[in-house]
Amino acid sequence: MAGVVAIMTHKNKQQSRKARADGIGNLLRRLQELRRRFDRSSAERKLALLQKLGIAKIIKSDQLLAYHDILSFMRAYPDNAGILATAERELQDFGKRVEYYRQHSRDHEGQKLLNSGMANTLVWYAFGYETCRHLLKWYPKDVEIDWDNVDEDADYNITDLLQLLVAWQENDAIDNDWTLDTREWFGIARGRKTRSSLETLCK
Repeated sequence: MAGVVAIMTHKNKQQSRKARADGIGNLLRRLQELRRRFDRSSAERKLALLQKLGIAKIIKSDQLLAYHDILSFMRAYPDNAGILATAERELQDFGKRVEYYRQHSRDHEGQKLLNSGMANTLVWYAFGYETCRHLLKWYPKDVEIDWDNVDEDADYNITDLLQLLVAWQENDAIDNDWTLDTREWFGIARGRKTRSSLETLCK
């Protein structure tokens, strides 16, 4: 009997989640249809939909992406001060939505949100030197070399670049110390005050 109750409870939870997701999807579709309309009636309907979505718990990646896209559009092209304030408030708190999504979906690492530009998500890109410097200035704790995808065997890799930047004594160690890889060298070179290997590289 206990097993039957457990199965039914689990089934009810699944149905409840589906109904909730369907409801959120409907709200997003209606808001998407309205976002390029700028008459008074549409503005009132937009605000009402934003207020409903503001308390919604979104655990589907496509819905989270769609909501972020709509909010960004409404932040850029608001109907009035009320919609502007609501869109800004939602975007400022979006990092909390991402954390909730990670905790309550199967995508705990947020891989489906990769390169979305949302707060608390990962952006993976080969940025240039000047862009890296600005990113380090603005987000010093959040920018780092993607060591998992560094190819030490490539024809021209980060070790080759490093040899152009260090003193000749250090170059000797890089060339001849086979017990020390590039990532370990950066770990030593960083010291205690430098936050990341990327910051060491860009100095």
